[in-house]
Amino acid sequence: MGRPRGKALHWLGRLLLVPGLLLLGCVVAAAYGALHNQISYRVAPEYFHKLKFIQFAIPEDLHGPAGAALVGVEASWWMGLFIGFLPALIGLGMPRARQHLRAFLALCILVTLLALAAGLASLFFPVSPEDYAGLLASSGVADPAAFWQAAQMHDIAYMAGEAGMFLAAIAMALMTTRARRRAAQGGGAN
Repeated sequence: MGRPRGKALHWLGRLLLVPGLLLLGCVVAAAYGALHNQISYRVAPEYFHKLKFIQFAIPEDLHGPAGAALVGVEASWWMGLFIGFLPALIGLGMPRARQHLRAFLALCILVTLLALAAGLASLFFPVSPEDYAGLLASSGVADPAAFWQAAQMHDIAYMAGEAGMFLAAIAMALMTTRARRRAAQGGGAN
């Protein structure tokens, strides 16, 4: 009778790991958002002063890099839930919780680097703001090209995060299969 109860407690413990992993994903996503916005703020401060600070109701005394970091945290933390949900669940199939945690952390880093690289790469592709010049001029934007470059950087980073969700789920499935195979062969699992 002790064996089924022990197995149930094992699975309960593993299920309780999932919210912790999702919290970890949210922290990584928030940190990414803060870092990303430090870069995009330098590309186009107007993007924040004319749009993001208003959109996120950032107090005027924080209108600068600190406010841009705050916008990044507020705009990105939820991506940790979005990106991390499937990998966190798929990883429940790993033989040990430590493997699950390590794999999840590795995937958080991988997706973060993917989004950062995609956002930075977007800076090498010129934006053609002719279609929006009138709209931006009426908003008092002095540098429409930089404004749209920052906007493009944000859009590309979100798209990379979405692609990262699928890549992370596939990678977690592959890592889980490999870990289970090693455990079944007696290769142990860390």
